[in-house]
Amino acid sequence: ALAAGYALQSLAMAATAAAMWADVGVAAYAAGAVVATAISFTRPVMRGSLLPQVTHSPTDLVAANVVLGLIGRVGAFVGPLAAGILLAVSSPGTVFAVAAVTIGIACVAVLVTHVDDGPSAHVPDSAAALNRVLAGFGAVRRVPRVRVLIGILAVAGLVNGVCDVAFVAVAGDRLGGGGGQSGALAAAYGVGGMFGALAVTTMVRRRETARPFLTSAALIAVGVAGMSFVGALAPALLVFAMVGLGENALRLASVVTIQREAPWDVLCRVFGIVEGTQMASIAVGSLAVTMLLSWLTFGEAMIVFAVLVLALVGLGVARMASHGGAPPPVDDAIVDRLLQDRVFAPLPAPQIERLARNASVRPLDHGTAVITQGAQGDEYYLVMAGTLDVSIDSRLVATVNPGDSFGELALLRDAPRAATVTATSPVTLLVVDRDDFLEIVTGHPRSLSAASAVVDGYVS
Repeated sequence: ALAAGYALQSLAMAATAAAMWADVGVAAYAAGAVVATAISFTRPVMRGSLLPQVTHSPTDLVAANVVLGLIGRVGAFVGPLAAGILLAVSSPGTVFAVAAVTIGIACVAVLVTHVDDGPSAHVPDSAAALNRVLAGFGAVRRVPRVRVLIGILAVAGLVNGVCDVAFVAVAGDRLGGGGGQSGALAAAYGVGGMFGALAVTTMVRRRETARPFLTSAALIAVGVAGMSFVGALAPALLVFAMVGLGENALRLASVVTIQREAPWDVLCRVFGIVEGTQMASIAVGSLAVTMLLSWLTFGEAMIVFAVLVLALVGLGVARMASHGGAPPPVDDAIVDRLLQDRVFAPLPAPQIERLARNASVRPLDHGTAVITQGAQGDEYYLVMAGTLDVSIDSRLVATVNPGDSFGELALLRDAPRAATVTATSPVTLLVVDRDDFLEIVTGHPRSLSAASAVVDGYVS
């Protein structure tokens, strides 16, 4: 998906450059639209599949999103700066030509990267494939908080679209400059976004609900309203940096929360919806501010938009609260214990966080029988402290120590308990419910493979 997206972007940017050099405006707009469409191939794969898949603790997931956001904002700084330099010495077509080459390099880099995807997945028939494609819409419909978060992300898209117009409007009307100054304003916006990624990290890690969104909205509103008064380059750079900070913080807080709350099996498809909504909202933002400028002055239009951002984000936060507050923070000790288990270690961060939230810590006294041979199995156990004896037909066969786990055989085989496990000291167990265990483990190839290997070892 990444390679195809990058290839399409590169070809479309080359076509845009050719159309600009040939002075064929319609073709340039059409090819530019293809570029924007191709971008939507890549970002959902990053946010909805690859990033959660290569991070295993909730803290790492936040950190990875921040790093990805920083990389993106470095690009948002370097890209416009380079474009401004190219515009000063050459033409817009040259900008697109250079971009086509750089994205072509990215395509080649992806193609030569080896990725171990684990066991091959079953390829569904066409009807099942269509249902899988549409499953993201079903998930958005079932989870109200995800719908609200997508709406808040759309506000960030509106801000992006408005700024696309404001870069040119402020540079031309307020500063009396051209493409170079427009590029400088866009670069300031990118720098602000870099700081926005860092600023929101602590708040998101603490799972605060309202604060990241409201703070980001306030920064955006102040910055956008400030565009009404700037008349020199330095303050213009400052207000655009402030808007970039708020917009990226708003985006990052929404993205991480969606990764945590959307169903894992359709997460990439949910982010496809997110990306489509974002692209549409960018277009709406650019169109809306252009229409407003035909009725109002630039300063009046920016004040109207600042008020709109505050109102929309405030409404979104209220709606999120009405659908329940954010889940409590997970215990790092529980997360660490889950990641030490060979069955759970391969799981992505959203799944580990869900397990940690639903698992329970159970202290037991010496002599307590945790499971009894022949009983129905409904839990999986991870030993945090203490020791236990494992016996079959009253014969001691093994000892379970801290760091060990047991109980997967009855769950995976849907069979009675094969042994009795009794505490030989005060014991602390981390207990995972049967439904959580089966849903998460059987849905992840590497985790299922690890659990099956343990079971096969018992049987052999």
